[in-house]
Amino acid sequence: MMPSYDDGDTVLMSINPYENGKPKRLEPIVLWSEEYKCLLFKRIIGLPGELIEVKKGHIFIDGIELQDNFGQGYDEFLDIELTRVPLGQYFVIGDNRDDSVFGFFMLEEIVGKAIY
Repeated sequence: MMPSYDDGDTVLMSINPYENGKPKRLEPIVLWSEEYKCLLFKRIIGLPGELIEVKKGHIFIDGIELQDNFGQGYDEFLDIELTRVPLGQYFVIGDNRDDSVFGFFMLEEIVGKAIY
């Protein structure tokens, strides 16, 4: 998640942060990946019901390119066809966009939200 967070940084995390609310775009979160069998530190990009598309590494939400100060690098080979974020799920990706695990994760897979 560089440059926002460096390898080896200690991150303070709020556990079960969404008991009384919903995740917001660009929030840094920790989630469990069953596929990788580990915790991942990612950023929420797409919210349930939104249309997500990635063209040459550039992320579009409902047809508008995401403008953020977190994402670094663009994988010109990363393309995701226009797809709707399933209800109850979130599209996440790391800040190092050219070398990051990404995908759709359910709210229940979010372990916590980074607060510092």
